[in-house]
Amino acid sequence: MDRDLYKIMYISSATQDMSSNELESLMVKCREKNAFFDITGYMVYHEGSIIQLLEGSRTSVNYIYNTIKLDSRHHEIIELCAAQIERRAFADWQMGFKKIERQQIQKVNTIQDLFQGELSLPQLEQFCGRAALFFETFLKVARLDNYSLLQNRMSVL
Repeated sequence: MDRDLYKIMYISSATQDMSSNELESLMVKCREKNAFFDITGYMVYHEGSIIQLLEGSRTSVNYIYNTIKLDSRHHEIIELCAAQIERRAFADWQMGFKKIERQQIQKVNTIQDLFQGELSLPQLEQFCGRAALFFETFLKVARLDNYSLLQNRMSVL
C-alpha cells in the first residue's frame, strides 16, 4: 500500500451552466494539470452540479482541491470525503468525465446504463467497487435532486 495515496471527493455548483464546448475545454486543461501532478479521478456534470473524485499523493490532491476551491466557476463546494486509500478507483483515468443530460438521468440506474455504447463490458468490469458505487450513488441522488444525501453515502468510497 502506498501510504501517501489519498482521495478527496466533493460536490459543487457551477456559477453558470457550462456548454459542451466549455466542458471539453475545461477537461483538456484538467487532464494536463492532473498528468503533471499524477492525479487520477473522475468528474460527473449534471445541470450545473459537479461531483468529482481526485486521487493521488496527499500533497498533490490537496493542491488541486485548493485551486478548485478558489476557482470562480464553482460555488457551494462541499467536501464529501477525504481519506487515505489503498488503491486508486480510477487508476487509468487522468480525469474521466461524463456529462449527464436531463432526459438521460431518469433512464440510467447502473454504470452499464451510463456507459452503454462507450465502454465494453470487460472495461466496465475493471471499475473497482468504489468507482461503481461513486457513479450509482450519484445517479440515485441526482434523480432525487437531493445532493445533500451524498455526504453520508460517499464516505464509504
